[in-house]
Amino acid sequence: MALLFMGMLMLALMPQPAEASPWTGETIAINADGSVTPDGAPLSTADKITYTLTDDVNITFGNGIVVKRSNIIIDGAGHTINGTGFYNGIFVDVDNVTIRNLTIKNFNIGIFIDETSNITIFGNNVTSNNYGGIVIDGSSNLNIAENNITCNKYGIHIGWFSESLLTINLTIVGNMVSNNEHGIWIYSGSGIKIVGNSIMDNSGSEDSGVHVSSGVHDTVVCFNNIVGNSPQGSGSYGAYNHPSNLPLNATHNWWGDSSGPSGDGPGLGDNVSSNVDFEPWLTAPIAAASSKVGTDEWLEFPESNVSVDVSGSAEVYVATYAYNPGADFMGDIGNYIDVYVPDASELAALEIRKYYSDGEIEALSLDESGLRMYWWNGIAWIPCSDTGVNAEENYIWAIIDATTTPSLSDLTETPFGVASRPPVGGVIIPAEAPAPASITPSTMLTIIVVIAIAGMVAITRKRCMGG
Repeated sequence: MALLFMGMLMLALMPQPAEASPWTGETIAINADGSVTPDGAPLSTADKITYTLTDDVNITFGNGIVVKRSNIIIDGAGHTINGTGFYNGIFVDVDNVTIRNLTIKNFNIGIFIDETSNITIFGNNVTSNNYGGIVIDGSSNLNIAENNITCNKYGIHIGWFSESLLTINLTIVGNMVSNNEHGIWIYSGSGIKIVGNSIMDNSGSEDSGVHVSSGVHDTVVCFNNIVGNSPQGSGSYGAYNHPSNLPLNATHNWWGDSSGPSGDGPGLGDNVSSNVDFEPWLTAPIAAASSKVGTDEWLEFPESNVSVDVSGSAEVYVATYAYNPGADFMGDIGNYIDVYVPDASELAALEIRKYYSDGEIEALSLDESGLRMYWWNGIAWIPCSDTGVNAEENYIWAIIDATTTPSLSDLTETPFGVASRPPVGGVIIPAEAPAPASITPSTMLTIIVVIAIAGMVAITRKRCMGG
């Protein structure tokens, strides 16, 4: 013990290597010929396609990184670009650019995409920018996915000064948009899909969650958690749509309460304005969601461990619930998904496959050969009429067509669960306060996800307030 103590003391007294200081300078440019200026900037490339940050960056004047070369990837490798409250962290006005794995903070705008196309913004932390976290203007075919966008005036701002420069075909999926003054503000655009995001605690004076301005059309806001954006008496909304627009499709969202949205809605969740279609709404929060379009092919939803075989043509949404959206039932494995088909007119059938692990089944002492898929009809969990299990490949399947129960026409809000035997007894419990007979590994995982999201929001709020 004495030797251990002396060793620890000597280690504590030894000189420690100083932490490396971030690179400090003015704007870094990726030029059209592939070169990087200024010399010595910590942005390396071996092929003039992938550019990787090798150090944190403090920008003393101007933009952080200006991109003048098309068909490239900017990989932050976990590093931070820090500004002085002005200009843009990343400025892009060329095509086919991916921005990933960066923290961008303390600029006027974190990422500005200007009149370009085929842009992916993935896995970034965009925070504490004076105006916008991500601003898109006059661009097309963009994907904003799995970013943490916090503590900005506008989390995501679509459209800039001119309504004539429309942003079209934009997907916003799987992001945490929280603790901004305004979450997602659409000033101009068309073909915008907002799916599988947590839009939470954006506390501006008006229209704090999702705002759709006059003239915006073909916008879909589905399978999101829209919570805490309209504190009582604030006059703000979880979702606002200008009265001159066509109704906003904001169905299949979790509004923070199983009774649905408030305001123009009947419930206790976030407010919605008039001119918003919010029915049906979700009765439990989601952990993940996405959508895909297919014709006579398999569609993969890895975030939900689901595959869907499309016979015919359809767009398919698949979401994973954070917990049971209906009543408790015996023998379930604690996994709940939702499958939604907006238009089944060209669809002959779907096969849904929900994958599982041997460990899940062994931990619950369930009979693997008896696994079946169930659907929630609004009152009870009912076995699908055409369902079974492939124990060799570890998936439960269900066929859905015009003759089955549920049928294709039922896929408007259809939670599915999995159990190894029919429900026996059980008590109907509120979706917002589930009390399963036993806590399964999968249930515990989803509980941890919900707690982690709430913790992230609380920590972010404290950081935004300077705590």
